[in-house]
Amino acid sequence: MLSDQAITTDMLEMLLHDGLDMLEACYGTSNAVLRQRLIQWVDQNEKSQSALLALALKKGWALPSPAADTASLDFVRQFYVEAVSALPSH
Repeated sequence: MLSDQAITTDMLEMLLHDGLDMLEACYGTSNAVLRQRLIQWVDQNEKSQSALLALALKKGWALPSPAADTASLDFVRQFYVEAVSALPSH
């Protein structure tokens, strides 16, 4: 029988990979309706990851990441803004 910690870790990993697969599909589709649905699923996936991670942190099963500096945050933000703006808007 798996422990609660092992189940939580497995679920976090599954959500991570599912989210990445959905993002890849989002970037790959030319159908705007499908893209919008995928974006909604990615959003829900992120909320699920956040809730599960909060539980893991509360229980001591995970350690929080160190805070990122402003330059790193700006770099990542700009990277995603450029990537999203490059998506076709069919």
